[in-house]
Order: sequence, then structure tokens, then C-alpha cells
Amino acid sequence: MIEKVFLIIVKLLLKIRYRIEVTGLENIEGAEKVLFLPNHPAFIDPLIVMSIIFGKFRPRPLSDKARVEKPVIKTVMKRINPVLIPDLGRAGREAHKATLEAMNNIATSLENGDNVIMYPSGRLYRENRESVRGNSGAHHVINAVPDAKVVLVRTNGLWGSSFSWATGKNPELFRCLPRYLLAIICGLLFFVPKRKVSVEFVVPEDLPYGDDKMELNRYLDNFYNEKPEESIVLPYYLWGGSPIAVEKKNVAKKTQQDLGHIAQSTKDLVNDKLKELTGVAKIGEGDHLSKDLGLDSLTMVELQTWIEGEFGITIENQESIQTVAHCYLAANGQLLGDASALLTPPTQKWQSAASDNPLKLGGGSNIAEIFLANAAANKNQPLLVDQLAGEKTYQDIILGVFVLKRIIEKIDADYIGIMLPASVSATVVYLATLFSGKVPVMINWTVGKGNMLSCLETVGVEHIFTASALVEKIKYQGFDYSDISAEWIMLDKVAAKISVKEKIAALIKSKFSWKELRNAKIPQTAAVLFTSGSEAKPKAVPLTHANFIANMSDYSKLFDFKQSDCLLGMLPPFHSFGLASGVVLPLAMGMKVVYHSNPTEGAVLSKIIGIFRPTLLLGTPTFLQGILSAAGDLQSLRIVISGAEKCPDHIFDAFAKQCPQATLCEGYGITECSPVVSANTPGCINRGSIGKVMPSMEYVIVNEDGDKKCLIGERGRLLLRGGNIFSGYLNYEGKSPFVEFDGKDWYDTGDLVTESDDGILTFAGRLKRFVKLGGEMISLPAIEAVLAEKYPANEGEPQLAIEAAEGDNQPEIILIATCEISREEANRIIKDAGLSGLHNIRKIKKVDEIPLLGTGKTDYRSLKRMIN
Repeated sequence: MIEKVFLIIVKLLLKIRYRIEVTGLENIEGAEKVLFLPNHPAFIDPLIVMSIIFGKFRPRPLSDKARVEKPVIKTVMKRINPVLIPDLGRAGREAHKATLEAMNNIATSLENGDNVIMYPSGRLYRENRESVRGNSGAHHVINAVPDAKVVLVRTNGLWGSSFSWATGKNPELFRCLPRYLLAIICGLLFFVPKRKVSVEFVVPEDLPYGDDKMELNRYLDNFYNEKPEESIVLPYYLWGGSPIAVEKKNVAKKTQQDLGHIAQSTKDLVNDKLKELTGVAKIGEGDHLSKDLGLDSLTMVELQTWIEGEFGITIENQESIQTVAHCYLAANGQLLGDASALLTPPTQKWQSAASDNPLKLGGGSNIAEIFLANAAANKNQPLLVDQLAGEKTYQDIILGVFVLKRIIEKIDADYIGIMLPASVSATVVYLATLFSGKVPVMINWTVGKGNMLSCLETVGVEHIFTASALVEKIKYQGFDYSDISAEWIMLDKVAAKISVKEKIAALIKSKFSWKELRNAKIPQTAAVLFTSGSEAKPKAVPLTHANFIANMSDYSKLFDFKQSDCLLGMLPPFHSFGLASGVVLPLAMGMKVVYHSNPTEGAVLSKIIGIFRPTLLLGTPTFLQGILSAAGDLQSLRIVISGAEKCPDHIFDAFAKQCPQATLCEGYGITECSPVVSANTPGCINRGSIGKVMPSMEYVIVNEDGDKKCLIGERGRLLLRGGNIFSGYLNYEGKSPFVEFDGKDWYDTGDLVTESDDGILTFAGRLKRFVKLGGEMISLPAIEAVLAEKYPANEGEPQLAIEAAEGDNQPEIILIATCEISREEANRIIKDAGLSGLHNIRKIKKVDEIPLLGTGKTDYRSLKRMIN
């Protein structure tokens, strides 16, 4: 009875807006074991089709779990018993198994006499025609139940509606709900323009059965696209004008991707995997993964999971990898992302013009104190924004601090772990931890399980603030941290448990009394970060408020920050560059920040720049390359600071071409130095150099033995002194990072540099054996150590060694071996040891013997010459 009443209401509501013509329904014989296969031009077409067939056939729909669980829809769908599948583009490797189970459930339902409706394309139209691509769902079900009655459904007339992608944007049903409700009310009072929609039901006589999935998909595409769709925009009201045909906007700008900077070995690895998955012998960089290579959504999940595990990167959305070229970019840490992502634009308050006067560092002895002073003077001014939390004023941030402070204070621990990407949430949790009198410990989730355990044990972290979505994503990438003996505090779940009473109490405090915050005992240590470690163990780096303040005082003057500046924050806060720029800088200097959680999504970042108009961008060359590749509107940028790895010439050239109004400044930093050591600055750019040392720091360049000062132009070790340098590692019993020279104690960077006559430094290598990948320091000895456990020295002679080939492309980790070992076996050992995909071997070089020094140790200089 409830279903009948609901069906009548739905039909009446649809009649207000649509003039629906139905044909062919009478040709369907019987009412059991029917498989309906419709096209999918818009969000509304499932409702239209179901309103036509539900009364007689009551089909079970195959539905996206994420959409079905939304409010209202969830209540309705319970009545029709859907078969649920996960979002393949976001769920990762677990989705493969769940989707196969869903396909088998569909087949079982048909065999039991049920009727089923499923959409072969699995997604909305992206242009004015259907594209089933390489999807295998329809093929799987049809061949599993060959005696099912297949009915093809073709809906026309919806392309151009607000429920479609005709505008080039993802249609958002709930965001447009007020407009729809107003149109319905007007429709009850007046006549409204009606959209003509045709729904055809066809029982095909020549449907291709058999093993060829692509033959069936081509047949379906030809059927659905027999009548090309015209994009028609229809007004909601009689006074809105006549219907107009509009040209479809491009969903994403198609640009020729520059792939010359990507190592051939990376391309070869991707090509080999694609050959394995598809059986196609020749792979071209322009090949479309589904249309040309025939990858279905399940195989795409397998490919996505492999890229994430093999190259240590995160693919947030499967839509990001559509072509072979996209796979190359993703493997190189330059994933473009979904350029069609719908972004909430900034408010007028965010965009309001600010003064070009210098932005000054506030007074105070610690970051929390300085923030409070800034907040008191700018309560209602927006400071932070991201797409999940929205814009947050100082007042909003104070409210969040009061809410979280009460929770954090109850934790009986001095150190609180924070494992969150660049976001409003990460910054608010960081600040709330300080006001709770505890030390924030920034947790890196990309280092692998073994290194993470070492980090937590070194500092004694037993409580970690994170988010369910991040933990699930990490799990899908193959690293399940759930068995680590720490309390994982999910912010999303904590927020849901906060009572109304607690919220009101926090709101009152945030509005009327900050005394509790002003009297808070702020710890001397502002944050604990981690190095990658010279061996397998990372070292804990405690940085004080004084360290950060000294460093900010230097670089804020050199880069002439203005009150009108806005920063794009994309680096994760476990990265010293990310914490200093994306968290500490806005809190202490009041610079507005727009966050995006994934720095590899170049297209999304480019779109954010075009919409939010940031003037400053701090990142690695890898991430900057992704933004430049997207070829978006970057005209708001004033200064871009590149660090963490050498910036290649091709990025300088591309930047100069796309952003002639901006300056690209390469710098050099170290976690232990909070982190900026030297930088090129506007008006003093020397391409290929790392610029001049920060003005408040002392430095000296000594020979490799450390007993003699180098002459101008000579290569030597860089030693540093200054207020931004840490005081020593936590709970560390190894060699001191400080050395004595000329009667003073200096921090030994372990890095080699040369100096010009005018004090400009050029990076010249490392004494310690590290490479930078994706902005992360990767320890070559750590990789070598785990492999040597399985392949130990034979009669004193090593069977293997690790070295890296470096150039303008990203460094490649190479295994030099005398023993028989495959790349797959080596990477399995690395993964089992708890190291991340960034540590994976890219090439193996077979040799007769590993070169040794006179001391019997491996001669790495000879190895370097050998591989280069």
C-alpha cells in the first residue's frame, strides 16, 4: 500500500515538469526474470524509468552504495531491495570483491525469477551520448543467466537538464533542492514549461551473446546513441523564456601532456602492467584505458591499486586516470585529478580586498599566544577554507578549539598524534592540542607500517587523531594500521558524539570568554616531526615555538608577504614544509589559506587556484609539475616557492611560459631547521642554485673531514647555527647531529654545497645516502638493510647493493645484485618489512661482483658511475 501511494505521488510530481512518452512496454512478455538495461543521461532518469515499470515488474536495482545511503534516498530504497555496489573510483581494492559479489547476486536474483534493472555504463553521460566503455557488468550477467529476458531502455530528452553533466559540472541534487521545491510549488499554482522525454523499451532479437565483451558494449552504445541528444535548457517558469539549445561545455580541457620528464623505466613498468591486464601487445600513451584497451571498472580498480602500491602515491578518484598518459603521470606523482570536480566557490567575505601593506609576524612567545592576539583583532575575518569544512573565521576556529580541547585534555598523555592531510581540521586539531597543554606529533602515513611503528614507539604516542576516510584509504592501499597498539580517534565520529549541551557551552565561551585559552600552559615544543633515518629507524625532531618564529621572521621579510596574500596549502602537515607553511604561517601571521588534501591532483589544484585566486604556492617540483600540466588559470599567483627536491629546468621553463607575472623561487630546507635554510628570492633568482642562507643564520662550509674551511667555489659540508635549529633528537642514542668547528657548535646537515662570490649556494650532493621522491627523504641504506636480511653477504662479499640514478627526471632506485632476485621479489620483501611504495625498486642491474673499498665496505661511488 505504501509503495502504491508513493508511486502515485512520484508520477504526479514528474508530470509537473515532464511530458513523458512511453513506447514498447507492451512488447515485454511475462513479468518475471526480466533484465532491464537503460542508458543513463541524468540523475532523474532512474526515477522516471522506475515510475513506469515498478508497478508491474518491481525490479531490484543495482545501486551505488554511497548514493543510496544519502538521506531520503536511503528510506525510499529500503522498500525496493537494491543490490549495492561500492564506489569503484574511490573504494580501492576491496571494491573488486564486493562488486563481483553484487554481479553474482544480480544473476542469482534473475535465476530465482526476480526482475533486475542495471545500468551498463555505470555512470551518468559525460557528453551527449552513452559510452559503456570497457565495463563488463552487463556481459557478466547476460552470460550468467542466458535465459533471462533482456529489455533495452532508451531515454531521450534529459540532456541539458540540471540533473545532467551538460554544463560540464557534476550535478548536485541536494544543493539544487530549494530550486526544485520552488518549481514544484509554482507548478501546483501555475503551468510550468514541460520537458519532453521519450522512454523506449526494446526487446532485442540480435543481442550478441558470447565471450566478446566489447562486441556487446558496442551493440549497446549503438542502440543508446541511435538518436543523438541535443542539449536543451528549459526554464522552470513560464516567464523564464523559451527552451534553448546550448553547446556542451568541455568536461575537462584536453591538453597535450608533456611526458618527457618521466623516466622511461616508469613508462615501461606501466606498459608491462597494462599488457598483463589487457593482453594488448602495443600500448600507446594516447590510448584510452576503457575505449581503446577495454579495461572495465573492476580491472581499473586493479590498475589503480597496483599504481598506488608500486609507486607509493594516492589516487583519490578513479576518474583521474582515463588514458595511458594519465597512468604515467600518476606513477610519477603528478596525478592530474578530476578536473570536473565541482568546487564550492569562495564567499564575498573571502574575496574582499585586503591591503597590500606588509604582513607582519604578531608579538608573543609562542604560536598559540600569537594566534589569540590575531584572533582578537580579526574575530569575524575568514582565515582557513577547504571543500569539506568550508570557510572558517577566527571565531569559528576558536569554537573548534574549545570543543576539541575538552576531549584532548582528558587524554592522559603528553604527546598527541595527528594523522591528517592539509585541511582545516588538521590546523584546528593542531591548535587545540597546544591549548590543551600537549605536544602535537605529526604522523606520516606514507612511510609504511614498520617506520610508523618506530615513530610511535620513539615518542611514546598512544593516541592519534585522524579521519575514517583517510584510514580506509590507507587500508585499501594495502597498509592496515588497525593492529597498531594506539587509540585511533576518528574526528568524524567524535564530532557526531558531541552533545548539544557541549556545543552550546563551547559556543558561549568562544563568543564571550577566552580566559581559559589565555591561561593555558602551552608546551615549549610546538611539534614533533620525523626524519626518514639513516638506517631503518626514523628520528624524532622536536621543534620549539622559538624555532618556528625565528624561521618565519626571516622568510616572511625576504618574500615580502602582504596582507592581501593568500596561500594554497597542499603539503601534508607531517612534512616540515607543510607544517610551517600550511599550519604555523596562517596561525602566527594571519595569512589566509585554501587547503586541498591531495597535492598530486594537479587539475583540481589548478581549478582551485582559478576559483580562490591564491597569490602564494609552496610545494615540491613534482606537485608543481602536475599543476602546470593541467594548464589552468594561474594568473593570481605572485610567488611560488619550490623545495624538498631539485627543480628541473623544464619546470622553470613551463612556469615562465604559463605564469609570466609570477616568480618561481627555489629553496632548500631541513626538518631540523624548521625548515627553511636558504632560498632564491624575488629580484635575486639564480636558476639551479638554492639561494642565500636566511639572514639570522650563521653558516660555514668545511671539507668532508670537517677540519678545514672551504674556499669560495669548493665543494664542502654545510654547517649551520641559528635560532631556528632544533636542540637534538628525542630518545636517540646515536651519533650527535652537532659538530664543533672553530670553537663553536654547529648542526651538520650532511649535505654538500658550493658557494659563489656573492654568497649564493648550490646543492652538490649528500654525504648520507638519501634520495628525494615525492618530497620525501628515502633512505637507501634502509632498503639495502631489509634486502640484505634475505640475501646476506656470502663469505664477506655482499650479494647486493642499493643506489639511485639521478637526473632531471625523478631519481630511480636501482638494485645492483650478484644473486638471482626479481624486481617483484625485492619489492615484496620491502613491503613486508613495512616500507612504503616509495622505497620500491625500479630496475635491477646484474653484476659479477659488488665493488668494494680497501676497507671491505661497498664502493658506492663506483656503483654510481656504473649505473649512470
